[in-house]
Amino acid sequence: MSVFVQEERHKQVAAFADLLAISLGPERVYAGCPSGVSETGSGSSRVWLIVELLCTLEWPRGSAVNSVVPFLCECAKKSIGEKPRDLLESCLQSLFSGSLTYQKVLIQSPAVANCEKDEAETGHGPFMSRLLMLLEYLLGRDGPWGKADAQRIFFQCVAKSDPICSSSLWRDTWLLPFILPILMPVLRKKSSNPASTQAGHGEDTQLQTTVCNWLTQALAGPPLVALEAGPSASGACAISGNLHFSHHLLC
Repeated sequence: MSVFVQEERHKQVAAFADLLAISLGPERVYAGCPSGVSETGSGSSRVWLIVELLCTLEWPRGSAVNSVVPFLCECAKKSIGEKPRDLLESCLQSLFSGSLTYQKVLIQSPAVANCEKDEAETGHGPFMSRLLMLLEYLLGRDGPWGKADAQRIFFQCVAKSDPICSSSLWRDTWLLPFILPILMPVLRKKSSNPASTQAGHGEDTQLQTTVCNWLTQALAGPPLVALEAGPSASGACAISGNLHFSHHLLC
């Protein structure tokens, strides 16, 4: 099956799901619960469908930015433990895992870069591109998330990997330079509440230490362009630039 045919089928599935969400409500189609209800417990949440729509991005008479992303931003306003919020957390984890898997496949199978040349040249891939897009909407100027959520994302998704000490671990943490520019402006904000500022001081120190250690070891490693079958030269330059910029700001 050709790549073009596969893309068209993805768009047909996305268009049909989008039509269902418009007719029945996104809560029912994506989260498996009636519209306006934020229930807890098990259910038929369709994380795979949301990730599929995000990666497809655009389809006839619709797009993820106009349908799925606003729904996920509403989910972000719910409390942890409620079904819509858990659905969002699962989507982020799926995109994060997909980003790492895509990079490993890209290293082992250079032919993937030929099929998705534009995204491969940036060092991203479909999962990483959508993860960055979603984080920008969640943590941007008008986004529903703030510093506490940015800290949680950092420690849960980014800092859970050990600092770089080998090329194999580098391949698992290659996305950190792309995520940091989104997280750091939010993490660097000072709380207007003195109590919150004092309570979060320990986490801020731990975060800065973790990031600085990672950046120092990353900059001391081999040049990115020398990594076998790694990102293209343009993608490597972007990563190196983000590394030096982040190190200059924080350390």
